Amino acid sequence: MKWQSNGSLLDAIPHDFDFSNLIDDPFGTISIDNAPVFTVAGDGKNTNHLIAEITIKRCDKTKNLGDDVSYHKCSVELKLDDDNNMDLSVLTKHTSKEALSVVNKISRRIHKHLKDNNYVNDEPIEKILFGSFTNESRIDFLVAMAKSNAMYLYYQDMKKVHMSPDENVPGNIPTEIALFEKKINDLMFKGKSLDSSIFLKKPDLKKHIKLCSVTSRYELNDDEHQGSCLVRIYFPEFDDESELLMEVENLNIQKKLPAELKSDIKLQILKFLEIKKLDLYAKHSTKNVGA
Repeated sequence: MKWQSNGSLLDAIPHDFDFSNLIDDPFGTISIDNAPVFTVAGDGKNTNHLIAEITIKRCDKTKNLGDDVSYHKCSVELKLDDDNNMDLSVLTKHTSKEALSVVNKISRRIHKHLKDNNYVNDEPIEKILFGSFTNESRIDFLVAMAKSNAMYLYYQDMKKVHMSPDENVPGNIPTEIALFEKKINDLMFKGKSLDSSIFLKKPDLKKHIKLCSVTSRYELNDDEHQGSCLVRIYFPEFDDESELLMEVENLNIQKKLPAELKSDIKLQILKFLEIKKLDLYAKHSTKNVGA
């Protein structure tokens, strides 16, 4: 969203921002377990960087006592950059339809509040969508995202890619594409060093490939974190309106940790990648390619 105010985000988002009635559950199985508020993120010094943490409680009466309650944590983060672009990031520690529904409602309320009070213009929120890229720039974006290194996260190898031949590209079809174009419209490759595949490297092939998902292996290595994980960076569908998602899978830590601490590590990994995501989107999206 484009910021058009001289005030800070802290001025714009009231401490009593409306977090009421986020869940419509007549059976009472889902509830908000905390009292979420927007506070200044990090060290508390940047008033243009806010975060709200939300904890969703789910009671499942079909399960045994002790296993019948689960918690799903998510957050909504707002940050204003030096170019007056306001980024709204959504993170969920546990994937659930309830968490996604809640953060989507909050996102819509934030946008409406800022728009109604003239903090941002009337343009819709710009999302990172499958259709935000050409075939070539989408490949470059996803591969660059996968190869991100940050803090204690070190890229090792690309293990899985999901792609489809694009039948709508004009001109001659390269032999490598023609081999599978007529019979196969959905390809999942698994293996090693897939980032060096000719389909992701040769310019005359890249424009014929719709890449929607990459899964890569990373090492975690510093004084406190030793282990590995897989990260999936993907668009759920081969559709222009499909929105970019990221998930941490198969997190393995050498020392035993409680589930809550492992969830915090997953969240930190996603935050590392969030920073890369915004920079790489600015570089590779169609609005900037060739600019």
